[in-house]
Formats: sequence, C-alpha cells, structure tokens
Amino acid sequence: MFEPKPESTETALVGVLPAQGVLERLWRAVEARDASGTFLYGVTSTGIYCRPGCASKRPKRENVCFFEGSEQAEAAGFRPCLRCTPNRLATAVSEQVQAMCRFIESASLRPSLTDVAACVGLSPSHAQRVFVAAMKLSPKQYYEAQLRRRLDRELPIQDSLLGAAHAAGFESKSQLYAKTKEWFGSTPSERRAVLHSTKLQVSFRSSSFGCVLVAESARGISAVLLGAGEKQLLNDLTLRFPGAKIVEGSSHASEVERVLAALEGTNRETANLPLDLLGTPFQVQVWRALLTIPSGETLSYAELAAHLGRPKATRAVASACAKNPIAVLVPCHRVLRGNGELGGYRWGLENKRALLEREAAHSFQSQRKTS
Repeated sequence: MFEPKPESTETALVGVLPAQGVLERLWRAVEARDASGTFLYGVTSTGIYCRPGCASKRPKRENVCFFEGSEQAEAAGFRPCLRCTPNRLATAVSEQVQAMCRFIESASLRPSLTDVAACVGLSPSHAQRVFVAAMKLSPKQYYEAQLRRRLDRELPIQDSLLGAAHAAGFESKSQLYAKTKEWFGSTPSERRAVLHSTKLQVSFRSSSFGCVLVAESARGISAVLLGAGEKQLLNDLTLRFPGAKIVEGSSHASEVERVLAALEGTNRETANLPLDLLGTPFQVQVWRALLTIPSGETLSYAELAAHLGRPKATRAVASACAKNPIAVLVPCHRVLRGNGELGGYRWGLENKRALLEREAAHSFQSQRKTS
C-alpha cells in the first residue's frame, strides 16, 4: 500500500512514478477517472478497492489509499468493486482485443462484427463493448483506420491508383474515390501528390514534458509530439504521416527553440510561428478553431462543435482534437468535457492539467497587472 513514511509526506512506486508528488498524482488520476492508470485505490470507509477509471462515486481524499495490485489490496482487507472488477486480469481482455485487431488487420475485405467476435469466441454485442472500451473506437472504425493507413503507404510506391487501391484492400474503384473524398477532401491523385511532396525535417529536444519531436515541412511546423524517447516519437510521426520523407535536422533552429519555449511557458508569443496543418478538411477546421481559444480560457467539446456550426458533431470534434499532431501550439488541451472534467489528452492528463494551471495562473497575473 502506498502510505507516507514517518519522515516523509510522500512515497513512490518504484519504476512507475517519480517520487515527487506521487500521492497527489495518484489522487488526481482518481479524480479525473483516468483509466490509463495501472494502480488501484482502496476506500477505507467502504472496504472496497477500485481501478482509477471506475465510474463509482468519488470517495473523500482522506478515505483513500493506493495499491500496486489486487493481491496487495486484498491482503490489506479490501474487497473488489463489482462495477470495475479490479481483480480480473486485464491481460485476458487485452489478449482478446489484440486478437480482434490482428484479425481485422489481416482481413482482405471488411469483416462483419459477427466474424470479428467469432475469432475470440464472444457474442457480437460483447465483442463490440470489449473492443470499444479498450480501443475507443468500433471494429468498423478500426478497419477504416487501417485502410486509410495502408492507402497512404501504397499511394507513393505503386505505379497506378488501381494498384494502390488493390494493395491497400479497397473493394472497388468507386470505394477508393468515395473514401479519399471523405477522409482527405481530395481525389486519389491529389492525395498521392500531397504524399509525394511532403518532406518533414525532424528535431529532438528535452523538456519538462519528456522528449519533444518537432517536425517541419516547407510550409511550417507540422508536428510537435511529446513522449518518452526518440524512437517512440519517430514511430508516432511515421504512423501519422506514412507517405512523408523524414529527415533529421532543421533549417529553422530558431523556430524549434521558440516551440520549446512555448512548451515550457517561457515565451508565449507563438502567433508568428508558421503552422502546416496536415489533416482532413474537418480536422483542419477544428484545429484552426482551437487556435482562437485564448490562453487561460477553455471550451467544452459541445461548445466547440457549436462554434463550428456543427452542434451535433461533438464526438467528431473530440476525435479531431485527439488526432491533433501539434501539441500545445494548437491548444487542444483547452477543450474539456461538458461537466468540466479534463476529458482525454493524447500526451497525458497530468500534462493537460499542468498546462491549464500554468495558463490560468499567467492569465490571473496579467489581469492583476492591468487592473
């Protein structure tokens, strides 16, 4: 159990979280119902332990303690929550989801939900729930994401559009044209031209957020990615821009340093940084709208959708925010759930919280100076 030592107010789970502020971070994850957390928490007033993403009523902070796993929690006398079932091995669900992913990826044509479910011995409805809970998208949406990724991979290297369509797994020429129009707002030929012309220069920096990758095209900054290391970030960049030619080094070192200063909060003047927003027309529309949210302010996903004149597109707006490749400069961290909760963040809820707190503090200081 994570409890403070007598000589200290905090302790840490070695190898998982840094020592500084660990209990506060664990509690914040419980407050945010961050399902990505690998620890468990117990509630002393009820004798029940839960996963951090459990939807049950939040306990009082003074009644909460933390555990590495279910064995530790039960050894301390706690019983598992019936809602989030923290005692069930997540690996079983993970293996089922991975098997469904592999089945979808290997399918030459889009498989039915019944076929996907049958590959792991589940009913279609159960398979859908398990898959969506783990992947945050349906099996059909996952198949389309794979189809889109394969198309971007094949278009630059195949001799013909039909060859690219066949290699990617499209069922017909009409499907190819319909999907490229839906995804990219262009024809297959126009998409191929974009992929052939995209060259990204990549630089790496260290920051308080970890490793930072800055990718620039000839038109401006195309990606600012945060992560644990260069290999992970390069893989992320390749998945986002599969047809791009990626080279290391920057011809605009001063701009890279300005990006880093913006991340660290030492320089908030980012308006003149050129951005090259590479995405679908709807994604670019959402990202441009994000640029209009002032520092220190926030919107809900529903408010952002209404601002775009698409009040019923809340989920699509949230999806576009999640796919934003330019961290902080395109401030998707300023969008919250309708109830004020943080919601998701591609680069971690702790980073989202830290960014919002920093911007709110700076806004408050600016108001005091002008009053």
